[in-house]
This record gives sequence, structure tokens and C-alpha cells, in this order.
Amino acid sequence: MMSDDVERRLATSGHVVKDPALQQYLHQIICRLSPEYCADIRVHVVRNPHFNASMAPNGSMQVWTGLLLRAQDEAQLAAVLGHEIGHYTERHSIERWTQIIASSDAAAFFGLAAAAAGVGPAGTLGQLVALLSIYAYSRDQERQADDIGLAMLVKSGYDPHAAAEVWRGIIEEVGAGEEDAQRPSVFVSTHPRPEERMKTLEERAAALAATSGQERSAERFAGAINGRRAAWLQSLLGVRDFESNRIVLDRLIASAMNLGELKYFDGEFYRLRGEEGDGEKATAAYEMGVTIGGAAPKIYRALGQSYMRMGDNERARAAFESYLSAAPNAEDRELIEAEIKNL
Repeated sequence: MMSDDVERRLATSGHVVKDPALQQYLHQIICRLSPEYCADIRVHVVRNPHFNASMAPNGSMQVWTGLLLRAQDEAQLAAVLGHEIGHYTERHSIERWTQIIASSDAAAFFGLAAAAAGVGPAGTLGQLVALLSIYAYSRDQERQADDIGLAMLVKSGYDPHAAAEVWRGIIEEVGAGEEDAQRPSVFVSTHPRPEERMKTLEERAAALAATSGQERSAERFAGAINGRRAAWLQSLLGVRDFESNRIVLDRLIASAMNLGELKYFDGEFYRLRGEEGDGEKATAAYEMGVTIGGAAPKIYRALGQSYMRMGDNERARAAFESYLSAAPNAEDRELIEAEIKNL
């Protein structure tokens, strides 16, 4: 009942991405992984720049945009979804709740659950953090979900190595990121060590490789998130965890999917970080994005502002004019026209 209440509040919170095509894509992967539970699972894409997915006992699955930003292909995404389905099919959250009630003050537990339900849109992200503390699965439950998820990957024809790759990426990012007590994490004290999970999954994948499929579906995954990724990248940079953000950006740039767009955000990264030499790096990234093509018109505005900071008024004027030409109905048109007059 509490999970139903949280799901209802989440649906109207403003934090859910209203994108039927993306939801359908995710649900198709869920049905491929677990056809017997396909009709029972409802997927919600939550606008949050951090890595996470979760599964409630009522069949509600949350997939954060930060996960979609970090997955490199459909097989990696399926590895995470399969893991969460494993928790659901084994009723791990029910076991967890029962254990808490049996071993602690029931009133305190229900107080936490009530806080998790949140009050209105402002409480929704807080409710997700509270729910993570309730769904802090045991080490054995996590290992079991890993096993089930890997079995689903193999049965569905995906490359089983994708599961370990997910953990390798997380370990690299978390190791570089800044400490943030307010950041929801996939790592809680009851989890097996990430390195242990990665090693175990690698060993199992190697043993299964000869008899399993090798599907990655990188192109299908790219098609599913194409046109959606820019908003997620903007949200990621808003976190200002520059060490972690740099790793995510470098991984995306290496994939070369819509590289012009990525170079815009590469420039934004350097502009926001503002360390010595970052101004020049930002300008170079914007210039490369313009040369490659594919970025939104605002890359010209960013380039013009970058040239202005350098004192290069002629190139700033040309960049601003290109921006207005590419976005004739831009909301800031009058402001940019005023800037051009002052150059």
C-alpha cells in the first residue's frame, strides 16, 4: 500500500520523464528479460543525474536518467534491469521490510516509510533517498539478484560480459567523484564490495561465453536515447562533481555518438569548472562541435560568449550572428542583438 502511494505521488511529481516511446523501449527490454512478469512491471523514468534503478514490491520500477546516460549499449542497460527484476521475483523488498519490523521499533519503521512517501512534488526526490534506505538489501540478496540478472542476460541472448562492465564503470566513477552525503548511492553498507561483484560477474560471464549470445544492441540503444540525452547531460553538469563528470563525458566522447553535441557539453564542462586554462579548452571544444555539426544552436551562443571573454570581438560577432540565424525565434534574441551592437 505504501509503495502504491509512493508511485501515485511520483507520477504527478514533475520528476518523471513523460516519454511514452522511451517507456515502451524500456518495457520491451523488461519483457524480453522476464516475459512471465512482463505484465506486472510498470517502468517510470525519473529525472535524476545519478546512477540508479530500483524495484518496488508492487511492480513499480524506477530507472533514473543518470543510468541511461551511463549505459553504453542495450546489454549493459539490460544487466541492470535484470538485476532489479531479480529482487522483485525473489520478493527481497518484502523480506527486507519484514526483517526490519521484526528486529526494530515498528513505529520507527513506519515513520521512515511515511517520510518516504513524501508530501507533494518537493518531497519526491527525498522520498527516493528514504526508500533506498528501506531497500538496503543484504549481501546474499544482492548476490542472488546478480545471479538472476546474469541468467536473464544469457537466456535473452545478450552478452553476459555487460554486467561486469557496468560495475567497472561505476567503480571508476565513484573512485574519482567527490564525497557527497546527500547523493543517493547504489553502494550501501550491506552490499558486497563492488570489486567483488565485478570479479564474480566477470568469472561467470567467461564461463558462460561459449554457450551464450553476444548481442549488445548499441545502435538500438543509441536510437532510443537520441534527442533525449542533452537534457540529461545538462542535469549531470548541474551536479558540479567535476572528477566524476569528466569520466562520464570521456566515456561518452569515446563512443562518438552525436559527437558534435558532446563537444558542446565538453565545452560547458570546462566553462563551469573554470580552472586555469579551462577557458581555452572550452573554446576549442565549442569550435570542434561547430565543425563536426549536430549540436543545438546554443553552441554558437556559447562560442560567442567564449570569444567575448577572450576579447575577440570579430569572431564573437560572427558566432552570435550564426546563433541567431540557426535559432531565429530564440527567446534571448534581443539580448544577443544588443551584445552584437556593443561589440
